[in-house]
Amino acid sequence: MEAYQLFRKRQYSVIITEYCPPVAETDDMIRWVKKNAPETYIIIVTNASIDEKIYDNLFTIGVDDFILKPILQKGFSSMLRRV
Repeated sequence: MEAYQLFRKRQYSVIITEYCPPVAETDDMIRWVKKNAPETYIIIVTNASIDEKIYDNLFTIGVDDFILKPILQKGFSSMLRRV
């Protein structure tokens, strides 16, 4: 997977990735990043309705924040400043 190769070359302080359920690869990538660089802040972008069980699971495995589509520039900018 290209994301793994990029992360091996250079660690990032923030990762923004899209979540389209049911995608097990996203869960695996989150776990891998948190294992190798637990300080990395992970933001999930989605337009899918995520039920509470999936939402809780994503936070449990290491997601730090969510952005729901459509993304408003003002809200996105303020989120990145907080990180």
